Amino acid sequence: MLSKKKYRYLLMVILVLGICVGELYEYIKLGTVYTSVPLKPVGLPVITSFRYILMRNTLAYILLMASFILGKPFVFFFFFANGMNIGRFLHYLTLKQTIFLFLPHGIFEYYAYCILAITIIYTLNDLQKLRSYFILKNMAIGYIILCCGALVESTITPALERMLC
Repeated sequence: MLSKKKYRYLLMVILVLGICVGELYEYIKLGTVYTSVPLKPVGLPVITSFRYILMRNTLAYILLMASFILGKPFVFFFFFANGMNIGRFLHYLTLKQTIFLFLPHGIFEYYAYCILAITIIYTLNDLQKLRSYFILKNMAIGYIILCCGALVESTITPALERMLC
């Protein structure tokens, strides 16, 4: 069985591979390497934006939890599919926009999903040592980190967006 650190690297590689495939898909679809789309501030109230983002992230978190039933391959599929979505989105951003608008909250989200994914993998690898406290603790920590990411995405990201526009 791999260590937690190696699983984290493996999930990162799968995510990056998905990003490359998503970027390649947009390149083939549009026939251009980069397509700049001007940013327009959305102007939603922070609480509305936070609730919407948190709802979306919670649904993704619950989808990843389905790996307890669907097995370890679904964990890897989740990261690959998530990477593809990121790659398709990044095709329309400049490097500066990617760094300032995507990375601040994306780091929180990746880490939260990674905690849950490693918990699932370890639980499915060793069902004999199934400890509900370990599972619930890691799920709660991951969800708290996901909430922090939603808070960053709904408050800091729009402020950075206004600076870049």
